[in-house]
Amino acid sequence: MIKTEILKRATKEDLADINRLVPQLALTKKRPARLGFGQFKKILSQDNFRFIAVRRKEKGRNKIVAFGTVHWVYLASGLGAETGDLVVDEKYRALGLGRLLLDKMIDLAEKSGARHVSLRTNPKRKDALKMYDAMGLKKWKTNFYRINFPQK
Repeated sequence: MIKTEILKRATKEDLADINRLVPQLALTKKRPARLGFGQFKKILSQDNFRFIAVRRKEKGRNKIVAFGTVHWVYLASGLGAETGDLVVDEKYRALGLGRLLLDKMIDLAEKSGARHVSLRTNPKRKDALKMYDAMGLKKWKTNFYRINFPQK
């Protein structure tokens, strides 16, 4: 059975599932830093942030097989929402879990009164791009800039 939920409290089992999935977000061979339990608790405690998990019953427990985040941005032009860290376990792709997850994220953003929800993705993620197009998301003509800081 598949179900979605908003994570409200940190557990070590959920953190292990998340740390198993985070490397699948990376587009390089370099393994990302593991999320610590304190960091996980801090993430979940943010008022303007929701962590949505897709669970599947496996080996006697409800394992997280996909997750995504949505957070709200309070701007002078109005409330906006942004998605982040949308990942579906490689073993469970092409089963509709990404669509299920993104539908939940969009619904949360819309019900919050946000004027829009933004999603950034790497252009190399061809299957994800097809899904976003099929769901009616429109490519926004903008430049996105960022500066990376050294890991501490």
